[in-house]
Amino acid sequence: MNQGTFDSTIADELRLNRQNAGAWMWAVSNSGGDQGKARELYRQKRLEQIAENVQEERANELELQNLRSVIRRNLPLRNRTSIYAALGLLPDASDLAIAKAIEILTAQGTPPDPETRYAIEVLGSPETRERYDRSLHSQLAGLPTVDVPIPTSGPEPGISRVTAWATAGLLILAGLYIAIEYKKSADEKELRRQELAHRAALAERQTKLDERQAELKAAMLEAAAEERRRSEDARDTERLAAVARQDMARLQNDLRREQQKQDQAQQTEERKRKAEIAAAEAAQRRSDAAAVAKTRALRQQMINEALANGNPEQARRLRTQQTLY
Repeated sequence: MNQGTFDSTIADELRLNRQNAGAWMWAVSNSGGDQGKARELYRQKRLEQIAENVQEERANELELQNLRSVIRRNLPLRNRTSIYAALGLLPDASDLAIAKAIEILTAQGTPPDPETRYAIEVLGSPETRERYDRSLHSQLAGLPTVDVPIPTSGPEPGISRVTAWATAGLLILAGLYIAIEYKKSADEKELRRQELAHRAALAERQTKLDERQAELKAAMLEAAAEERRRSEDARDTERLAAVARQDMARLQNDLRREQQKQDQAQQTEERKRKAEIAAAEAAQRRSDAAAVAKTRALRQQMINEALANGNPEQARRLRTQQTLY
């Protein structure tokens, strides 16, 4: 964590009212009732506390690293094994390496044996791993060691035979010790060889797993891209269909308005034609009425002239025509 992360953490504590109780009480008691000063004092106090915690965590990490290095060196010397071997790792492996090994083992699909399952349960958590490492370190440190004394002075008088036998025994013990150490060294080399082979196999399996995951990821990305393309095509088709529907609706509206205009023009023309016909008929009727009136007037004049000329018969015929027409 850096300074910015510390400040962000403290700001969140103040914003959410989740202050550290001890630091907040100290800040309030030294602020003189000033809320702003109390917040600033709290920030300073929390920075000190967080820095101390970080230093303690780093010191603890360094201690654990040294402790695990000691365990790695002492295990073959003490002819001991640990549950790290169930995961194909050494005691000073990182938490990331342990998590990776557990992931590989659990991804195989087959249930692990009891020893491997126990190793996964213990080493999979940093807290339980630390307790296990400290316990193992104490066990290795508590094993007794045998120191072989080497005489520094010549044999005392009277015990030369005992000294000779003791020297021979020491030489035999030294030879046995050298043989045991040689066997331990050979066993350690074989153990390391097996460990390297196991690591190589794990690395190969991890490589294949990574390749498979990469292939699956590529296939998933391709499927997602194809799905996006289909979705975009569907949206484009729907958008074009919507535009076509809108165009058709506008065209139908235009045709309807044009038809309405034509109908209105025809109706207007029809009304005009009917009005003209009615006017012509009225004019014809007026003309006919005027002609009839003029004819009647002429007949009446002729009737009057016939009567005046003493021709009643002609007057009668004219009256008859006047009545008929």
